Amino acid sequence: MGIAKDKQKSTNRPGGFELTERALSFCQFNKGANILDIGCGCGATVDFLRQNNQFETVGIDKSLEIEFTDKILIKASAEQLPFPEKSLDGVIMECSFSLTDNQKSVLQECYRTLKTDGYLIITDMYARGEPAHLKGCLGKIESKQTL
Repeated sequence: MGIAKDKQKSTNRPGGFELTERALSFCQFNKGANILDIGCGCGATVDFLRQNNQFETVGIDKSLEIEFTDKILIKASAEQLPFPEKSLDGVIMECSFSLTDNQKSVLQECYRTLKTDGYLIITDMYARGEPAHLKGCLGKIESKQTL
């Protein structure tokens, strides 16, 4: 695929690749880790992770106009991930989780496709306000029931 450097620089998203690197610093991915970028858009993060971190990264986006022949970017929905169970080391969603139609289904699909020791990274926009009362524990999905 190979996204041009000017495309990476012009990608408009809060935090840029600095936020991506910060999120990755909390994970212990090995070289060659299988990472999925949900809501990949033009594929800037996919390219960044492949080039700078040497991960085997694939991106999906339901609004892709073309599907790349090398299968690096795939037109697919986050609610029905086209990957086998326990096949991914990590899933990253940058400014895309809040835009999904069914967040519970997305989290269930992430749980299904992540390896037991896999990482789910979500960075997104939010509004400050009253804290949400969440069931389960933050930082780690303990079980499917936690969702």
